[in-house]
Amino acid sequence: MNPANYTYAELERLAYTQGDPAAALYARLADSESARDDIDEAQSHIDEAGTQYPAEDCLQDLIDHAHAMAQGRVTKAEVADFVSMLEERQGELARASEYGLDELRKAAKVLHRSTS
Repeated sequence: MNPANYTYAELERLAYTQGDPAAALYARLADSESARDDIDEAQSHIDEAGTQYPAEDCLQDLIDHAHAMAQGRVTKAEVADFVSMLEERQGELARASEYGLDELRKAAKVLHRSTS
């Protein structure tokens, strides 16, 4: 018997109906390989989500700029520019967060599929 010629379900049925221990072993092996692939896929989604976490100092330049602004006279135009920078950074963080959450949802879906 060549296990490559059978699907997991066929191997499982052979093991059950014929009591074929080799088919049972091949079915378990096929199932574990499938689970390993699912785990690897889920891990790649989790790793990708991890790249979306902001650096610890992601706001440091804005904080430094705010401190500098506080030390001197600030025009309305400078405040407006600073607010624009804040809004831009907020948008970047929101997009990265949404992408990271989407990757985590994909990982959860793969793991759920693997255990169902």
